[in-house]
Parts: sequence; structure tokens; C-alpha cells
Amino acid sequence: MAAQAATTDATGTLSAGSLSNTAPAITAFTGTLSGVNQTVRAAVGAWNVNDAVGDAAAYHVTVSAGAPTIAGTSIAGSLGSTWLVLTPTTATADPSNPVLTAGPTAVATPVALGATAAPIDSAAAATGAGAGPPRRLLSR
Repeated sequence: MAAQAATTDATGTLSAGSLSNTAPAITAFTGTLSGVNQTVRAAVGAWNVNDAVGDAAAYHVTVSAGAPTIAGTSIAGSLGSTWLVLTPTTATADPSNPVLTAGPTAVATPVALGATAAPIDSAAAATGAGAGPPRRLLSR
């Protein structure tokens, strides 16, 4: 018997995914007030942005810092507008992502944080589709 060929049309529906951001874990830290400026380091875990929307829109990830307290009382007013600095250690885009011009861009320099949100990661329109690898920052 000779082999036979056939063609079958298949139909289906593809739906857009979502834009999600996994927030990092932050290691608790303490400091002892001594009257002089000091640096207290704490690890900030990885965060991950997954853009599966399919519309090629831009996105921005921003963070802010809660007000520092002493014995339950906020001292933010005495510190000015920022009281925490995030210093990047590594931040890279997943090379398997579909990148049309340039991929997502994470901050490369320290970012001062306070009550106002500051950008730490972004992707211009048509550049950030797909899932990025975990990105890490180190807080100071």
C-alpha cells in the first residue's frame, strides 16, 4: 500500500500573558546609633520581571523605602528625602529573550531611596519581552 498525504487545518486561540514582577527578599539589618554617619549592609535577594503580555509596551520597575523608625517612631523627617541606597552588584537580561533593539536595563549605579519611588529596572517599547533572569542589588 502506498503512503497517502493529507492536510488538516488546525485552529486555536492565543491569549496574551501578563506582566509580573517578583519582589526580592531583604535580609533584616540593624544598626546602633552613635551620632556619626555609618554604613550598614544587608543583602537584597533577586527580583525577576516576566513580560508575557505580547504588546511590546515599555515597563518600569520602581522601589521605595519605608520610613526608618526608632522605638516605633519615624525618624524620616530628620534624614531628608532619602535614607537607603541600593548598590547594584549584577543585573543582566536573559540572552534567550526576543530582543529587537536593546534589552531591559537595570540600574548600574547606586540609587538613593526614600518614600518616593525610584526606577531600578526598565525596558523601552519593543525591547523587554520574555522572562529576565533573577537580578540582584545590594543595599547599603
